[in-house]
Amino acid sequence: TMADALRTGQAGTPLELRLQHADGSYRWMAATSSLAPVGDGHRFVVTMRDVTDQVTARRALAESEARYRFLVEEGRDTVAIYNPDWTVRWVSSAVDRLFGLDGKLGADARPELHPDDMARMGEMRAGIERGDDTVRVRARLRVSPGPWIWTESVARPVRQPDGSLSAIHVVTRNVHDQVLAERRLAESERRFRLAMLESVHGMAIVGLDHRYLEVNPALCRMLGHDEAWL
Repeated sequence: TMADALRTGQAGTPLELRLQHADGSYRWMAATSSLAPVGDGHRFVVTMRDVTDQVTARRALAESEARYRFLVEEGRDTVAIYNPDWTVRWVSSAVDRLFGLDGKLGADARPELHPDDMARMGEMRAGIERGDDTVRVRARLRVSPGPWIWTESVARPVRQPDGSLSAIHVVTRNVHDQVLAERRLAESERRFRLAMLESVHGMAIVGLDHRYLEVNPALCRMLGHDEAWL
């Protein structure tokens, strides 16, 4: 009961209680009690105010944060929060999964940045500090002595109402297979272009409208027209 709750609390300490409204619903009240002398004894003097909206909002926020934390902790992307001076404030446990460590990441085994990619990470910091809303960068990371893994990081600033930087949120994901596939495709295209350029046979890339999109020097010689004409 409310009386029991008040007796267990200290005088002057607000207690949140639900009281039934005339319409049958329950309203959250912040009740503050104090003991006051009445006749030859004492009575509780209780002051209450309706805090239903505040309690509802607080619980909704807590539920939302719990869902967000679950997604962050269980996801495969690493979420990190940095202070304005780029010191680490918090990192999600997904860093283990990012590097395939299965929970074996220890205090002496932290991700390190490939020396050739330090300039890229510097560009990310510079972009945030000059006011960019989002900065995306690819860089190689590893947990020594493991292999280098291509990762993609997206950094977003968190700013105070006055515009000053309060934190930086960085989401990092493993894009190693994607980067290797892109490089294999680029190498394949490079070899195709080289073969087309050096071939003694006439070669052309033709669109669905039957127009030449690209021709090689051998075809130009065969037809007696230059590439621009064809």
